[in-house]
Amino acid sequence: MKFSVLQENLATGLAAVTRSVSTRSTLPILANVKIDASLGEGVTLTGTNLEIVTSCRVGAMVENTGAITLPARTLSDLVATLPKERVDFELNDKTQTVTLVCGGIKANVKGIDYQEFPMLPPVGDPLITIDASTMKRLIGQSVISTASDSARPVLEGVAVDLHPLGLTFAATDGFRLSLSEAVSNGLSERHRLIVPARSLSEVARLLDNDPVEVWLSPMNKSVAFTFGAIQIISQLIDGNFPDYDPVIPKSADTRVVVSTKELRDASKAVNIFSRLASNTATVNVTEGLLTLSGVNAETGDNTVTMDAVVTGPNISVNFNVNYLLAGLLAVDTPQVELSLTRPTEPGVIRPYGKKDFTYVIMPMQFGR
Repeated sequence: MKFSVLQENLATGLAAVTRSVSTRSTLPILANVKIDASLGEGVTLTGTNLEIVTSCRVGAMVENTGAITLPARTLSDLVATLPKERVDFELNDKTQTVTLVCGGIKANVKGIDYQEFPMLPPVGDPLITIDASTMKRLIGQSVISTASDSARPVLEGVAVDLHPLGLTFAATDGFRLSLSEAVSNGLSERHRLIVPARSLSEVARLLDNDPVEVWLSPMNKSVAFTFGAIQIISQLIDGNFPDYDPVIPKSADTRVVVSTKELRDASKAVNIFSRLASNTATVNVTEGLLTLSGVNAETGDNTVTMDAVVTGPNISVNFNVNYLLAGLLAVDTPQVELSLTRPTEPGVIRPYGKKDFTYVIMPMQFGR
């Protein structure tokens, strides 16, 4: 294997794939990046931890084809120190060592035979193509509600429903629920998947402006997202996602429309005190006003009052301020609508004037 590549392109490709490289596995090969040089196709870099595979195609001048795996951290750190010039790679097949030359720098990096690298999960035909802005919104509005370290693995994923009329991404940790939707007419049949939140977060992190092709493996064991020079393949989570439709309130006694930015800023301000008091913030709604307050017996309290359009009776509800803020940060409209029924019932946050995002948040209750 022998090829030349620009340092900037190589550094960008490594940055894309190394987050998928395993750092704790007992298998040394999983700490490596696979480098595959093909004539006319440049170089493909691949990293995996067996749950997610990230590949990035990098333009290169390939003189001799071949493949090798090299330690991801060593290679990334080395490439970061190189001048922004041409980098020449040459593999010694007998010793499985790559000689790397750039400017006045020469290094020899020991690798592991690429044949020990895990085979990529198979992917079938592309199901649907989603534009970048829609994909970023669907992911950003859903992953905020996934659980971490849950006893139920399905709650660590996002329920992705691909159907003839559109797309639905749903997630819940038992305390809140996110439902993000988009219209699409590219599917002839329905597909329901549970995708790990980490995999979708990697898609959002690497996604620029390229449309995303979604591929599904023949046995529905994995899903692939392809965009630009990058492909991310993720194992799917096996199990039944909770039926979330009954959780979403179908009506509300009180509806409040308020500035999204004002309520976000108020949540941040109130969190200064509420974070030391079980993260509790009190939403108090009266005619024409919404008041958000936080109290801590030892450090003090603060209250933020803002103008609001209120329909319905006065109400006071306690929410986890971190959950409240997470939902508000996912709203992409100048105003937000808050729907409330009773202090013991969940509240609903929606972007005012749009129906593509629903955020259900359970109230905090004390003395029961």
